[in-house]
Amino acid sequence: LVFAACLYWLSMGLLPFIFNVSVKGGRNASIPSSAILYFTIMAMVTMLVELWVANHTKAGFKLIRDWGETLLLAFSCRWEEAATICAIGLSTIARYDTFCDV
Repeated sequence: LVFAACLYWLSMGLLPFIFNVSVKGGRNASIPSSAILYFTIMAMVTMLVELWVANHTKAGFKLIRDWGETLLLAFSCRWEEAATICAIGLSTIARYDTFCDV
């Protein structure tokens, strides 16, 4: 997990250097589609590593196996059981926020 997190943060830190010619700031800011693809791949790789690690724990395996029931619990406002689903969503939003800040 630490390696995946470091890889993600390093890739986001290198984003301006990798795409320095094509990223334009200011009023007419533009982000090249290759940078968006780069972010999507890095975010998905990090999430897959997290799911792989979670699958090797008892609680993580149960969450992955019963994800539909857990999602229904989230929609019925039983947050104790559904906090992990919310954490996955919030971490994805936080990764996108990092990309937007870079």
